Amino acid sequence: MVFHIAIIIWPMIPFIIAYTYLTLLGTSTFVIAKLFSLRKSKIITTKQFVLHCILQLIFTVDVIDAIYLATKQKKFKSLLVLKQ
Repeated sequence: MVFHIAIIIWPMIPFIIAYTYLTLLGTSTFVIAKLFSLRKSKIITTKQFVLHCILQLIFTVDVIDAIYLATKQKKFKSLLVLKQ
């Protein structure tokens, strides 16, 4: 019985991974758009921008990075006010 399950499940793994990445890209789009905005306002450097974009494309790390950016949002807003 286990062998039959393996025959059915193993071919589906690439489709499961593809679906997960599509979902990941859909949810990370908002954070990446905010990163573009922060980069355009020169609040974050290009190096930080690239790092956060890469982190947004890795499973589990994207959630941790989004939480980190949300905690830093108050600092970003104060920097934005100072630049204006």
